[in-house]
Parts: sequence; structure tokens; C-alpha cells
Amino acid sequence: MSLLVMLAAAIGGMSLLMAFSSGSTPASNDITEVMKQYEASIMDIPGVTIMGQGTCDGEPCIKIWVDAITPELEEQVPQQIGGYKVELEAGGPVLAQDS
Repeated sequence: MSLLVMLAAAIGGMSLLMAFSSGSTPASNDITEVMKQYEASIMDIPGVTIMGQGTCDGEPCIKIWVDAITPELEEQVPQQIGGYKVELEAGGPVLAQDS
């Protein structure tokens, strides 16, 4: 991977984290609206397969399923979005099935 591509990826990841970290205050928006707002950015992260709602420690949270939990994904996916905790789940790739 060229230095330019690595630098662009690092800058993109940092800007994603900066955008999401603004949600470190308690959740004030509906979780569905927060997910709609950030879905495209999250789904653009390589290895992310599904984004959905869940419960973490008895509170609403955002669950993000990935092919495999790696240090790179843990760096790229924010720990909170819009005040909601984010939890990674390893689920493997999503494959279409023949009917």
C-alpha cells in the first residue's frame, strides 16, 4: 500500500472519529435517527457488514457486525455515536443465498 493511500486512510479515519466523538454526551436524538445519519459512513468502513440497534448493559446501543474484530476496525469504529454506545460483533461476511 502506498504511503499516500495509507495517509488518506488515516486522515479519513481520524475525521470519522472526530465526527462521531461529538456524540460523547448523553443521547439526545432518537437512536434510529442517529443511525440513519451515520449509516453510510459506518458501512463504508472495510469489514463492516451490518449496523443495527441493540441493548448494551441495559441501555439502547448501536451494534456493528464485522467480518472479524481486528485492531484496525477497533480504531476506525467509534466507541460512541450520537451519545449511544457502539459495540462490535464478529459475524463473518454476509453472503447472498440462492433461493
